Amino acid sequence: MKLLKQLVNYFIFSNIFVAIPVSLIALQTILLLNTSNYSFVWFLYFSTLFVYCTHRLYPLLFMQKDNSELERHVWVKEHKFFSISVWTVALIGSFAFHLKLNYFQIALLIPCGLVSLFYTLPVYKKGNRFVGIRSAPMAKIFLITIVVSFVTIFLPVANDPSVLLDLNTQFHFLTRCLFIFAITIPFDIRDMDYDKEDELITIPRKYGIQGAKNISFAMLALMSIVAGLHYWLHIGLTYYGFLAIVGSALISIFAIAKLRPQSSEYYYSLVIEGMMIVQFGLVWAVV
Repeated sequence: MKLLKQLVNYFIFSNIFVAIPVSLIALQTILLLNTSNYSFVWFLYFSTLFVYCTHRLYPLLFMQKDNSELERHVWVKEHKFFSISVWTVALIGSFAFHLKLNYFQIALLIPCGLVSLFYTLPVYKKGNRFVGIRSAPMAKIFLITIVVSFVTIFLPVANDPSVLLDLNTQFHFLTRCLFIFAITIPFDIRDMDYDKEDELITIPRKYGIQGAKNISFAMLALMSIVAGLHYWLHIGLTYYGFLAIVGSALISIFAIAKLRPQSSEYYYSLVIEGMMIVQFGLVWAVV
């Protein structure tokens, strides 16, 4: 059991896992919009891994003082060589697969990449220190929602720019935004104490844990309504695709309802982030 926990820790805290759900919902877009840009999924996996590793390693390598006692941060401190090795592999993989992107994809990717990198890296002054753009009031959940939804909906189909303006694609983007917003709120609940130290205003800190959960439930309900309208208009989403989206909403509501302030890192990483895998699996099963 101890060995299994150690393996899971390597899988989760090295960020090897977190890049998988993001990549799979990009693959979900490819399935739904009948494209074949599979090399982009590999690029997204390695670039997501690179960004997450950068955010974890930056405080450890470049800040004079990093006293974080969060389990995921302590693990990186104790496994510095492995974490740097993963970061290196992610950098090489990102570079290799970016060569398969077209110029339009790269142009769309640049602003998303900059937002992702400077999400926690210091870019503007707040008080007597420099902070990342996540420190702007209420900014981080909207930044995550827009960037993740944009790169997983528009970038996989950017071989044909006209598809970006297609109503079918726009509906998928709106559905994705609502889904990502809903499953990101729990991570603000997880980070409440950490955000309090940084005087960062988030939905849970403003409306409380149950209020934040209720907003998450409302977003998932709205996602189901948007998916229903998408199907009703007969512009791309099939009946079974609609059922898959609704099914993922119901499972996500159950998972978020079971969430507690003392829930473990494993619950957040494997269950809450795993809701992206659940939605992909349901969609993959019916398309």
